[in-house]
Amino acid sequence: AASAAVGGVTDRLTFIPSPHVVPMRQSHDDDAAVLRYGTSMSRTLSARRLHDGSSGSESSLQAASSFSDLPLLALPGLASRVSIAGTSASQNDLRAFFDTAVADGHIEVDAMTVEGGLTPSLVLSTAGALASSLMFGLNNANMNTPAAAMRASLGLPSSLPAGCAAGEAVHAQLLENDVTWSLIVSILCLGALVGSASAAYLADGWGRRAFLLHNSGLYAVAALVGAAASAFPADAFPAGASPAGGREEDPCSTSRSTAAILLLLLSRVLSGVACGGSTVVVPMYLGEISPAHLRGTLGSAFLLTAVTGMLLAQVLGLPPLLGSDDRWRLVLLAVLPPAALQILLLRPSLLESPRWLLLRGRDEAARTTLARLRGCRGGEVETAELHQELASMLPSPQGRPGGRRPASWPGGGSSARLLIDPSARRPLVLCVGLMAVQQFSGINNVFNYSSTFLAQRGLSQQECELVALLMNSVNVLVVLLSTALMDRLGRKPLLAASLGGMAAASLLLTAALLLGSVPLVVVAMVLFVLTFGVGLGPVVWLLPAELFPTQLRASAIATTTVVNWLANYVVGQLFLPLASWLGPLSFLPFAAVLAAGLLLAFSLPETRGRTLEEIEAYFAPRLKRGHSITAPLMPAAAWRGA
Repeated sequence: AASAAVGGVTDRLTFIPSPHVVPMRQSHDDDAAVLRYGTSMSRTLSARRLHDGSSGSESSLQAASSFSDLPLLALPGLASRVSIAGTSASQNDLRAFFDTAVADGHIEVDAMTVEGGLTPSLVLSTAGALASSLMFGLNNANMNTPAAAMRASLGLPSSLPAGCAAGEAVHAQLLENDVTWSLIVSILCLGALVGSASAAYLADGWGRRAFLLHNSGLYAVAALVGAAASAFPADAFPAGASPAGGREEDPCSTSRSTAAILLLLLSRVLSGVACGGSTVVVPMYLGEISPAHLRGTLGSAFLLTAVTGMLLAQVLGLPPLLGSDDRWRLVLLAVLPPAALQILLLRPSLLESPRWLLLRGRDEAARTTLARLRGCRGGEVETAELHQELASMLPSPQGRPGGRRPASWPGGGSSARLLIDPSARRPLVLCVGLMAVQQFSGINNVFNYSSTFLAQRGLSQQECELVALLMNSVNVLVVLLSTALMDRLGRKPLLAASLGGMAAASLLLTAALLLGSVPLVVVAMVLFVLTFGVGLGPVVWLLPAELFPTQLRASAIATTTVVNWLANYVVGQLFLPLASWLGPLSFLPFAAVLAAGLLLAFSLPETRGRTLEEIEAYFAPRLKRGHSITAPLMPAAAWRGA
């Protein structure tokens, strides 16, 4: 949930379009050029010849532009591999561009900046898709702050009321309650696994737009089913007892509401399927409708909307608001407004993906839709730039760097090839390992169980609420920071710093719980979320799109997504029983996992400022020479000789 989940992407997502821009000479020196998207598309010029006014073909722009190196996905930080603050260089000058820009802040190589591209049609289509991202965030964080009221209504209390005698049988019952509640929370991950696995197939058949609208309907159904659970509250009497029977109420005993538990489980499965679908199709859709240089920005918008939804869910779930015994169902129903907004109001402006239309043989509709998205005037639907951009979306090797065949061709991109292809083995070990580390770091336990866990450690309700609000607020703010940091610092340093910071925060939290220091607990929890957000969260999801050969990228993303959701389920199911056993030492196992993750981080190559061809060449020759997948990596300086 907190990891910006993107996955299950089909093979059709691996085609690389070139940017189509209207050049306008606005440089401050002879070595810079500004390429601007305009409302009128005219003939494209070569970025490397703008300073002398020469014209060039579109292919020369494609060769010169590093933005053409970006896959058809909207991922946070995607463009930061090939640009700094929106400025890019030619493929040949990319390494020197980054070295110079980072060293002294002055660009001395051929560089260009692509600006514009946010047309009204693109903004409205993006807003419609981001409604799904908001619902994704709401469902991923709506079980934490209202947990006490929900568990009491289900007959699954986490602790005994004051004055009740505790014995082995009672402790066993409380542990069973924790296991059942953990299942209710974490079963969303199993639903998401199904949703992410099937979403690409359904989106290919129905269309991206139709899938998003149907998926919003599924969010609404799941919310209604979950809210219905509140109609079957547990009785605060021993089994078989009732006031009519003349027996007094026993405040130390409850009977479970089986009907409510089953309804909530069903709701979580359905919402999980919808969440899995959103993590696949929203980045797919945004990547297919946006210009290349905006895909990283729209990917950040996807993540920012999701974490904003998480913050909203945590706020609404506070007991003074909707997290009380008689109002907690309204927290689950919070997805209905964005679902209605998308289905009823934004539906007309939610344009279909031109790429999907093209692949379905609807060429004229694809051309007209792309013209609207690019802001062309009424009659400008036959320009060379539109034809070229549409051609780049076709499953054909023409126009692709190096003539590499698309993954959808026979024999390409299967999951089995990830194990067979030598160039994929080391990236597979690194990406799968880091996906597992991301979830076994304990990050989603912090978002899903912090109120329950801290209350069991003796913190008051107000202190638990404060921790939840601060964590989720920091989670929103750090999204705005992470892309800029990847711009300047790169993936590897951020990932290593993130893992080290989270491990230190885990140790600090352990010490704070042992000492009983509430302020230190707050600092440790906020630091844990902050350090996750700058590295382990966004970087891990970018790596499959950057480390794998183009023809294997879609299968790699799908495989690593499966690992992420399964790890998410396992750690979510085990955390509360583990916390019952280890008490204040519960985060020490996560600190050990994070320390082990540092070994993987130090084994990563830095991808910032490298072309996809350089990254592929980095892995393949080493394996051909007989190096093992755990051999030390080439020094950074050796990139220049690759």
